[in-house]
Amino acid sequence: MDQHWEMLGVWASAVATLLSCIATLGAVVFALTLQRRLERHHKPILRVEYNPASAGDNRYLPPSTTEFGGPGPNRHEVWVRIRVTNKSSYPARDVELRFICSQIVNDHIPRNNRPSWWFKVSNLNSVTVTIPPHFTQYFDIAYLIQDVTTKDTSGFLVITRPEMMEWNKEKARIENYGEYTKLEIGWPHNVFFAVVGSNCDAAYYRMSLQLSPPRFQGSELRDCITVSAPTAITSEQAFADSAQ
Repeated sequence: MDQHWEMLGVWASAVATLLSCIATLGAVVFALTLQRRLERHHKPILRVEYNPASAGDNRYLPPSTTEFGGPGPNRHEVWVRIRVTNKSSYPARDVELRFICSQIVNDHIPRNNRPSWWFKVSNLNSVTVTIPPHFTQYFDIAYLIQDVTTKDTSGFLVITRPEMMEWNKEKARIENYGEYTKLEIGWPHNVFFAVVGSNCDAAYYRMSLQLSPPRFQGSELRDCITVSAPTAITSEQAFADSAQ
């Protein structure tokens, strides 16, 4: 008889444990489902900004080693970066800056024939990132190089493919893409791109960018970059044939 009650006690304990696990799992599933539904009904709000006076938006890199993505001992670099801030209380998932096209600001010059690749996430070897609530994420747009010895200058759009290599190799690949990524020094460009995410509506932007020949070396290279803040445009304007 005692064994009978003991077995009943064991079974009752097992059933209680199972029911507790089921209740916990159900609560987790309910919470995740509710969160997803709230995210669908309250889509993250992303703000795209650029400040020409900000050292973070115009990031100067002096000659150094190539470790951690440094420019190397023989050149200066200035990187143009834009900020994408999640202004909402929900994470913005899988955010990308998708390059659409660029065009030299001249009515008689057609848009450049560049691939519609991705801008790189700053300080991350990726083209996509989840932005937490009330967090600002930088994206790399372009950079200007000046050789220490020859004083030669060159500029590139930081567009790449999703299957990125280790950064130093990827950077070399960007600079070897030729007309796909190279920017003409001294010419103003309109750059068209979209900000997209898996739980965000796509938004389209245009920004102007001009890299001028440097007169000095060092951090004064920032003065050779003229960039306008991104302006929101329609998808029709983003894919139109004119830069206007």
